[in-house]
Amino acid sequence: MIPWFIAAHGGSRPRGSAMRRFASIPLVFALIGTACTGPGPGQNPDDGNDGEVPDCGAVVINALPEPGDDDFFAGSLLFVQFDRAPDTASLILTGPDGVVDGDVTATNGDRVHWLVPDEDLQPLSDYVLAVDWTPTTCGTLEIAFSTSAHGLPVDDADDLPSNTFELDLFSATIVQPPGVGPILQSLMVDTSILFRPLETSAPAEGELHVVGALGDLGDGTLRQDLCSESFPFTYGPDGLYGTPDDAPATWNDPMLELGPTDFDLVVQEVPFTIQELELRGTFHPDLRDLKGGTFEGLIDTRPLAVLIDPNAGPNAMCELMEDTIGVSCEECGGDSPGLFCLTLEARDVVATRIEGLSLVERTAADIAADPACAP
Repeated sequence: MIPWFIAAHGGSRPRGSAMRRFASIPLVFALIGTACTGPGPGQNPDDGNDGEVPDCGAVVINALPEPGDDDFFAGSLLFVQFDRAPDTASLILTGPDGVVDGDVTATNGDRVHWLVPDEDLQPLSDYVLAVDWTPTTCGTLEIAFSTSAHGLPVDDADDLPSNTFELDLFSATIVQPPGVGPILQSLMVDTSILFRPLETSAPAEGELHVVGALGDLGDGTLRQDLCSESFPFTYGPDGLYGTPDDAPATWNDPMLELGPTDFDLVVQEVPFTIQELELRGTFHPDLRDLKGGTFEGLIDTRPLAVLIDPNAGPNAMCELMEDTIGVSCEECGGDSPGLFCLTLEARDVVATRIEGLSLVERTAADIAADPACAP
């Protein structure tokens, strides 16, 4: 599934907190039913209406949050999308402490109007987003919603090493490079990335050591791919835990900040590296998931060229980006220079706890000695 925002807007959006994406046909009818059925304020149902739905002018066809959402992530942006650009539009958010200050920005030919609060919303709180626009004869649209518990301290940070999480990069919103989301995510179908804080972590001291691994869905049950090396997310360049070059992740309850680190990944049996990877996100108090995550790094596209064509040259991915969406590759630098790299920035990253799954560290030597991993 292509994320709604990328599909509709080609990745153009204001910078800020993460956004959740959705594509809800029922929502369109819910919003139209709320804003555009029945007479407007002060309008008599019989005043030339003959029982028909009045012409509302511009119509709201999508919104975030959805009406009645009781699990809205407090760090998300808020928006409404009209079927055509209104002449004027205002978004006013009211919460426990009154009106929430923020900026309204219009994108996509002024059809999408964003409200960017000056501060994250409060967890476990009730809010109402009031939307007024012209031309309309249907009055104010009010979207009532409640925020989730994300942002509150976790119940027991010492439980972190007891949990394994799956990163959902496939449905994240890739905002850099603009418009590249569908291409990169199409390459990641059936790719599962798992991670777990190690027992050597020290949450009370603000430090986490994190191991990652590829997931295996071969029999329909998600488990660790034991024939692939685990990822040393927080190890130094030597790949060994407990040495002076370690760079532990930062734990600032309830937020995880990991990196920068080089991340070796395998997609469709093709190994490549995300350089200077940084991962951030906010855990739910009961550690059921992480939301509002960001995933940033630099991708050298040369190894991925074979996914387009086994006989393709090293510039194949860059040529595809240039030809399809007008994005040019940038200089990789370092030990392997050349205009082959892309800066990746994914937002709205979610990681969900996988019950009953524990990760083990696997090295190349472990795999070579395991008969189950023989070619």
